[in-house]
Amino acid sequence: YRLAPENPFPDGLKDISLAMESMKGLIRNANIKNSNWAIMGDSAGGNLAAAAISCQAKNMITASHQFLIYPVIDLSTERPSRSTYGQGFLLDSELMKWFGTHYVGKSDVLNQSISIIRNQDLHYSPPTTIITAGLDPLCDEGKAYAKVLREKEVSVEYINYPDLLHGFLSMPAALNKAIIATDEICDKIRSTL
Repeated sequence: YRLAPENPFPDGLKDISLAMESMKGLIRNANIKNSNWAIMGDSAGGNLAAAAISCQAKNMITASHQFLIYPVIDLSTERPSRSTYGQGFLLDSELMKWFGTHYVGKSDVLNQSISIIRNQDLHYSPPTTIITAGLDPLCDEGKAYAKVLREKEVSVEYINYPDLLHGFLSMPAALNKAIIATDEICDKIRSTL
C-alpha cells in the first residue's frame, strides 16, 4: 500500500480496500475451494487492516478472521501506555506523533477510519485476535480495542506479551521470546483457517 507522508490518509486504506474487493474474483478465477482468508497487520498496518475490514463490511466483503499485532487503533486519545513506555522502549512518543501527523495529513484524527476504535460499524468485524507487547506505547490501545469489539459482540482473543517491545516480530535474532511469540501466532493462524 502507498505510504505517508507522500501518500497520506486515505491512500493506503484505498489500496487495502481495493485488494479486499478483488478477493472474490481471485477465489473464483483460481478455483480456490476454501474461501476462508484472514487479514493481518502490525502497527500502522494493523490500523489499515482494521479500517479496511470496517469499510468493506457494508459491501459484505470480510475476512474470516483478522489478526492485529500491536495495532495503532486510536490517534485521538493518548492512553497511559503512551507516556509510560513513550521513551526508552524503542517506539518513542515523539516518533508516534510524527508518524500520526504525516499519516493523517489534512484529515481529522476523529475520523472513524483513522481512529478505528470510534468506528460505528465494528459489529461487522470478523473474529479477531489482538496481540500486544507489554512494553509498547500502543499496548493500551490494543487492549481497549479488544474491549470495544467484545462490547459489539465480536469474538476476540486478546494476547499480551508483557515483556516484549513494539516490533518484536522483526527481532528474532535479538529476542528469543520473539521467536516463541511468532511460532504461537503462526499456530493461531493455522488453526483459524
